[in-house]
Amino acid sequence: MDLHERAYRGQNDWQAIAELIGADMLFHHQIDFPWRLCSTTLEDARNAAIWEDEQGVMRVFAALHFPWLTIDCAIHPNVRTWELEARVLNWSETRLKQIAVETNDSFPFNVSVGTEEAERINFLEKLGYTRWENYMVVMTRALTDIPDPKLPPGFSIRSFGGASEVEQYAELQRKAFDSTTMTPLWRSHTLQAPLYNPDLDLVAVAPDGRLAGFCIWWY
Repeated sequence: MDLHERAYRGQNDWQAIAELIGADMLFHHQIDFPWRLCSTTLEDARNAAIWEDEQGVMRVFAALHFPWLTIDCAIHPNVRTWELEARVLNWSETRLKQIAVETNDSFPFNVSVGTEEAERINFLEKLGYTRWENYMVVMTRALTDIPDPKLPPGFSIRSFGGASEVEQYAELQRKAFDSTTMTPLWRSHTLQAPLYNPDLDLVAVAPDGRLAGFCIWWY
């Protein structure tokens, strides 16, 4: 199948990206991909790319994410080949080299792979990738026998206030993770992201009304 590359069109592509990711069981961020779509890196459309078939159907989506130093890549199972994945990785490496020149900087970048994906690990190592010491553990829990929350006196939990609280939320997240990546624009974009559910976007409020904590679920 012939695929052609085109530029990423931001939110206009989000629904098609969501459908593609839903079809790609090898994509490593099925749950939190809406959050990742809103990252500051994708404010520059050059940091993502789309490949479509002859009918204009999205078959591949790739995006660079500097907050996590990683590339996300979703490929529809009907077109997935090692040759195609190598083509996508070549796009990402070319773009990263451009960024390094533009910023006069160097930085690590990684590709997510599960420990059980022996064939893919071998594929990446043949391309020159080496194993990084960073890793993520995926855990599950049954939604039964969950104890009621015990809050300090004067604190409460409620739904996030949306656009009116994005600046306060962004500041709180930067402090909580000792990071500078979260911005009000990123957080505001999440409110329009595919699968966003305000009932699963919660904040803890201190007695003086300030945000004291947060928790968001994607599913």
